[in-house]
Amino acid sequence: MITFEFDLQETIDEFTLNDSQVTEMCNAASQALTIEIHRQWGEEAKQALGSTRNSYLRGLIIRNEGKGENSVILLGKLNNMIESGAEPYDMKVGFAKSEKVKYTKAGNWYLTIPFRFATPGAIGESEVFDGVMPQEIYDIIKDKQANIIDGEGNSIQRAEALTNDEIPLQYQTPSTRASVTIASINKVFDSYTAKTNIYEGMIRNQKTYQEASQSTYNTFRRVSKNSSPDSWIHPGFTAKNLLDKGLANVDEDTLVNNVVDKILADYGF
Repeated sequence: MITFEFDLQETIDEFTLNDSQVTEMCNAASQALTIEIHRQWGEEAKQALGSTRNSYLRGLIIRNEGKGENSVILLGKLNNMIESGAEPYDMKVGFAKSEKVKYTKAGNWYLTIPFRFATPGAIGESEVFDGVMPQEIYDIIKDKQANIIDGEGNSIQRAEALTNDEIPLQYQTPSTRASVTIASINKVFDSYTAKTNIYEGMIRNQKTYQEASQSTYNTFRRVSKNSSPDSWIHPGFTAKNLLDKGLANVDEDTLVNNVVDKILADYGF
């Protein structure tokens, strides 16, 4: 927690301000400083973040604590991991607790994870996207038979999935993760190469409305109790420290002095 304190006692004594005036001045100065910290923090997030930008900005909240006190807080587990950093972690632990998890007859859990891709040229900054597909992939998938869904959510045509043989060679190589150490549990996870590339199995979903249709592009991956222990290990986050960067642009003394001068002018001083 970072705390800002300002002392207006000299001004209060010099102009013999009453309790009501003191309260108004303190509240105004605190509010102005809080708003500026929130603004500068948000500006840093806008410049530094991509797909998580909107979620992070929604997590920046101003709270009025009363008696001339205000605070800016960052809500959300992911947002705080981005801000302060986080060590690698096993995503399967969270997957196993999902409300959408299913079980085999043997009692082993499994979950289907959807990945949504934006079309080429899209910024792909919305958190709903897991990436922007290359033009070469889009040129193939856009013409394949879609999974057509009517306005009531009913599937009226099954999609034709993108096969590995259809994918250009430069995109066929599965991704590889380097070995990872999770210090908190003193465990090393070996390097891991995915079984397929990220585009294999992609389908086009098409929702039809009265006057228009909309296409989305998804792949799906299965994770289960029997998945490799080295799969689904998130590499963690390097701290962005966006608050510190934002605070570097906040001139506390000038801002508070300007507020005090304005309040005094309103009082006729």
